[in-house]
Amino acid sequence: MAEQLEQFDSQAEADGALIVLVGPSGSGKDSVLDYARAHFADCPDVAFIRRAITRPKDHCEDHQALSLDEFVAMKKERQFALSWGAHELQYGVPRSFIDDLKDHPSRVAVVNGSRKKLDEFRALLPRVDIVCLSVKSEELARRLSLRGRENTKQIQARLERNAEIEAELGADTSLHHLDNSGPIKIAGERFVEIISRLRAG
Repeated sequence: MAEQLEQFDSQAEADGALIVLVGPSGSGKDSVLDYARAHFADCPDVAFIRRAITRPKDHCEDHQALSLDEFVAMKKERQFALSWGAHELQYGVPRSFIDDLKDHPSRVAVVNGSRKKLDEFRALLPRVDIVCLSVKSEELARRLSLRGRENTKQIQARLERNAEIEAELGADTSLHHLDNSGPIKIAGERFVEIISRLRAG
């Protein structure tokens, strides 16, 4: 079942552009996205995509909370442009954003993605930029512990997985590498600059 759920759904094309923010859990992706969302609140040409996740709603991310059965049903109905599994959860990016970009060719869509799905995200649209958020390992461990979602063993597993993925992506010059170990304003402003440049074409 997990293999089926992680399968790439489609290779669709549309006008517009896509920015995918990726990084380890606890790196502050939601905070960076919230910072950018506030900055572009009055800009209809910047759209933030709401993901579907098999996790109850929480204060961290405004996502569509689904049961596993609901997620599987939506996947079978091809309602996701892309889906993947990680840490016993399933994530889906709604296909509707591609239709939205077709209707608004100057729009930039922004989504919280997965570092393991970079090629699949790049295949969705002709214009895709990947922003890879990172955090120093000791800071990442502290944040994971503070949020209280995982036990010590699960946190260690996340840290080990993060080290492996960062080693793979570190030399990829096609990515925008963005450190979020410090105050959110630093990474937030840098992310806003990246979005603004893509908006400018």
